[in-house]
Amino acid sequence: MKLFKKQETVTELAPSKTTTTIVTVVGTENGLIPFHIAHSLKNTKKADVLLIDNSISQSLFDAVPKIGDLGNGYEISVISNRQVTMDAFKKFDYVVVFLGYTKDSTYIEAADSIVLLSDYSKASRNFMVDFDNQEKPLQFVFFNKVTGRISEKLLIDSMEKIDVKAGTEIQSLEFTEEDAVGYISFQYDGFYPVGKMSKDYQTTMMTIIEKIHVPDVIEESEEETT
Repeated sequence: MKLFKKQETVTELAPSKTTTTIVTVVGTENGLIPFHIAHSLKNTKKADVLLIDNSISQSLFDAVPKIGDLGNGYEISVISNRQVTMDAFKKFDYVVVFLGYTKDSTYIEAADSIVLLSDYSKASRNFMVDFDNQEKPLQFVFFNKVTGRISEKLLIDSMEKIDVKAGTEIQSLEFTEEDAVGYISFQYDGFYPVGKMSKDYQTTMMTIIEKIHVPDVIEESEEETT
């Protein structure tokens, strides 16, 4: 198997989790956001997290330091162009998959939660028009907002395959120099802490984590132990 031979040994020895939550991140290709989602899950949930970059740009995997095919996302294993492999995924509490603009229905089908990113660009709008979340729990995160006629509503209304229900989590982040510095620094350094991003970004990241849908198996197992 090509999945980093050193990592395979560790994975084989690790016990399987009660359940594995798959978070699929789609849309605008900003690798820092899924990186921060993975680290926030690790830190707030004390979870074992695997991070996969299947995006077109590979902006996440290219940024982090690597030994062979294994990326080091600062205590999080990062891999690239990986198909759904539930036997391997069962060793982790969470698998965060960054698809970006890649159209891969298998990771949509496998997802427990989907986070859709948009930077208001036409490329983002074109992706949203055809995107189908297959009725999986969905959050919207709009970022780099500037004054103009292109609004969140206009972009969401352009979606032909999704009927966005009332109560759907929709967040919008104004463009800030703090967040722009973080994005550029991450590309060169392979790491940038959430705590140095704008306050609104930090709040948005907390909300994303809180709203991630967890499979019923975890809820049932928790009830059994209470």
